Amino acid sequence: MGAVLNSLEPPSERSVWLLEHLRETKLEIWALCLAATDRPAPPASLSLLELCRWEVESARSLSAVELGTNAVHAGRTFDVSGLLRQSARHTVWHAGQLAALASSL
Repeated sequence: MGAVLNSLEPPSERSVWLLEHLRETKLEIWALCLAATDRPAPPASLSLLELCRWEVESARSLSAVELGTNAVHAGRTFDVSGLLRQSARHTVWHAGQLAALASSL
């Protein structure tokens, strides 16, 4: 992700929107996961890249019981591991879009 972010200079309007969208959705998904597992939220000041790093470390620290805990997102019930997989797919999807934008500059 860092290489893609570094290649977006100067950032386009679309890439800025995608980066903000990714950060916001990661925070939203993690808020649900953390509420379900009774863990503290990440610092609000983290950049997207810092949030990704925090996310990896936090995911690694979750126990099997915590990963199996249910939370509701968009009207559907997911376990925490399902929410994290959804977040990872979402991130990869948009990282591909950002890489395509960067290569077209």
